[in-house]
Amino acid sequence: MKYKSKIDWWFHLSVIVFCAFTAYTIYAASLGNATMLLAAIMFGLMFFLFLLPTYLFTYYVTGDSALTVRSGLFTKKVIPYNMIVSCQPGSVTGDSAALSRDRLVITYFKNGKKKNIIVSPKDKFDFVTELKLKQKENGSDEEN
Repeated sequence: MKYKSKIDWWFHLSVIVFCAFTAYTIYAASLGNATMLLAAIMFGLMFFLFLLPTYLFTYYVTGDSALTVRSGLFTKKVIPYNMIVSCQPGSVTGDSAALSRDRLVITYFKNGKKKNIIVSPKDKFDFVTELKLKQKENGSDEEN
């Protein structure tokens, strides 16, 4: 099942402000300012390659054998259920695919090292319930 990320007001505001600033630099560049042309290209690329895709394409998929965490165009993590140690509310250092302060910390093992990834699904209760169910189906005896 696919779970969209919860998005807080501060992230919505960031996208709106960045979009307005990018539009302003494009407008200023159209008036013939060479410096603003460079800024417009740079901010346009950042907006369309990083910020907008992260805003639109941050989600979590509970597949048959692994959890897939997707954030933007370039970040995709696949975590086998049998490698997941815990899933608890909180915030720690580690990879983050969360657009909200209402977060879950998923602790897992990769290459013998303990890692964390932070997620913020809209339907947190359903997400945690399905994650535990998938872990049981895949033979993980870890208790979350």
